[in-house]
Amino acid sequence: MEQASLRLNNFTPDKNEALGEYEFYLENDSNLELFGNVSPINIGTPIETGPNEMYKMYVNDWGSRDFSARGIQGNTIRLEILMEDAGYEIIGKCHDNFLCGFSPAPSFNFLNTAIRIDLNLNIQNNELDFHGVSKIIADIQETGPCTNNVFAMFCPSNKTSILKTNFETRINRQINGRYRNQILDFFNMIIELKGIDLNIINSIYIDSDENIMFFN
Repeated sequence: MEQASLRLNNFTPDKNEALGEYEFYLENDSNLELFGNVSPINIGTPIETGPNEMYKMYVNDWGSRDFSARGIQGNTIRLEILMEDAGYEIIGKCHDNFLCGFSPAPSFNFLNTAIRIDLNLNIQNNELDFHGVSKIIADIQETGPCTNNVFAMFCPSNKTSILKTNFETRINRQINGRYRNQILDFFNMIIELKGIDLNIINSIYIDSDENIMFFN
């Protein structure tokens, strides 16, 4: 999918104290481009972790390098987005805690990252429907006080798991909520072009050669 790109960012180095605990937050700076059409994506406020959620984890100018889509045997379309390796994709900032002076926030470098989104298709009441499930695959490198500091005891031991799970939850919410109708419109356009009548179809099956078949 050469005409597709994704950019994720909610970080600015320009501190804005008026935003309170999210003082480095930049709103509405992420987007998805498909075939020349650019749509904004809301990735939300920073992920929070650490004692009293003092660490605010921001996404820093993270772009895609490749898109692919294929059928998975059964009833699943898999979209895979390969992300670039370009420095620290997650930048941490410590906010309003006496420990910040001793244990500033960690940052993370996501390497060999793939965002895998499985769209499980089905037909309900003669209409196409789906449920989307995402998974992030990455080699994650961490830098900062949580790796070599006497105050590392205050850092959560499962930080990378927290980050990945939080990202997956946010992606799932977008797919199954905000962008649900747009995804359905895309699939329904393909169905219409193929001349398929959903009024006489009750199931979808993708074979081992990735052929999509409809059955009544």
